[in-house]
Amino acid sequence: MVYTGAATIAKLLGGLAMALVMHQQFRAKNGIRAALLLPWIVPTSLSTIAWMWIFDPTFSVINWLLVHTGLMTMGPSWLGDASLATVSIIVANVWRGLPFYAVTLLAALQTIPQELYEAAAIDGATARQRFISVTLP
Repeated sequence: MVYTGAATIAKLLGGLAMALVMHQQFRAKNGIRAALLLPWIVPTSLSTIAWMWIFDPTFSVINWLLVHTGLMTMGPSWLGDASLATVSIIVANVWRGLPFYAVTLLAALQTIPQELYEAAAIDGATARQRFISVTLP
């Protein structure tokens, strides 16, 4: 239950943030969209191998960074400890599922009529109020 709840909430919040970024107009928009969608594009077998390497107790890039920055003398066994394994699996699952949530929420954002935002702005609503009253519903 913890796994499912944590992963779903993280994907929902992260997907909303990604969708809001992808919904904006800015330079290099297509490149940023491609980078944000990369976890969804990468084949599952390839991402599994990458995550196995990332969480490897001996050759982990995370452990290397922790040891070489002086934060730890020896890196943890990410998949050998029950609580670290749960966190590791949640992180990998969120990384993989985040783009799907982002694309779904982006599609929803693009269906909101611009007139609603304009009317709220004319009525004096701040950006936060427009987000809470127009975007979220």
